[in-house]
Amino acid sequence: MVQPGDGRGEPRSLVPINVAYWFGTQIILQNDTTVVLASDVKSLVIIAETLTIGQRVTISWERPSKLSANVPPKPGPPAGYNRADGLYAEPGRTGSPGISGGPGEKGDPSPEIELWFLQSSGFPAIDLRGQDGFIGVKGGDGGDGGRGQDGCNTKGKKVAGVVVSCLQQQGAGGNGGNGGRAGDGGRGGNGGEGGKFAVFTPQLMINAWLQGGLTISVDGGSAGAGGDSGRPGEGGPGGDKGEKQHEICESNNRTPGVKGNSGPSGMRGPDGQKGILFPDSIKYAPITPSDFYIELTKPAITSVAAPSTSG
Repeated sequence: MVQPGDGRGEPRSLVPINVAYWFGTQIILQNDTTVVLASDVKSLVIIAETLTIGQRVTISWERPSKLSANVPPKPGPPAGYNRADGLYAEPGRTGSPGISGGPGEKGDPSPEIELWFLQSSGFPAIDLRGQDGFIGVKGGDGGDGGRGQDGCNTKGKKVAGVVVSCLQQQGAGGNGGNGGRAGDGGRGGNGGEGGKFAVFTPQLMINAWLQGGLTISVDGGSAGAGGDSGRPGEGGPGGDKGEKQHEICESNNRTPGVKGNSGPSGMRGPDGQKGILFPDSIKYAPITPSDFYIELTKPAITSVAAPSTSG
């Protein structure tokens, strides 16, 4: 990081430098070496007069982990009813639909690598595949259905404070409400863009590399899978049958309400898109020794522009 000053010796802002340089007269990568670029390095330039590469050498990069958004909460149950006053009892209300899950995170783009050398032996495996997209967030569960209305109680007619007849029999309970639809899963994240790999060396070395055992992967990352749907809401419980509060009223065969049905299923989220494979992602450019030494002595930072303070 570079901190440009404001003329008084105080840093005013941070300028990120995400290019790494690795240079030397001779760079040797021993057998079974794996070079992993940190996730904040977007470009690596390797410069060596002689590059010696052992067997089973890989150059790759760190795919950062990413936090997924939380699964949406389940809605609360709908409001219920007071006990029915007449023989008809209302069914429970339908549960609220679940909330759809959010999209998965996009995979990070792969860094770029440049190799500058005059002589080499051996060939590395280059892994500059874009990061895979992340799975979509699971959908929220559907809300449970509401409770059916409790059936009405018996009513009696009183004369001089004595119940002389039955005005209303016990009522049946209302059926429970159906559960809410399950929330759909979120869309999968897109894969990250593939990297770029370039070799700058004399033509004889290019010929050797083209004919050698070099393995290069610069594809875009795979699409993230769509998130699973949530669970449908449960059917609400049925309301109770009304109470027999007057002996003069006959018993009847009315029943409590039945439990409501589970809600409809949600849909799995759609997959994301595969990351981009750039058409010019692999490049071999012939150079002269003079070109090599110019690159070796070229400054890595040519200017730093501080942010404008005009408003």
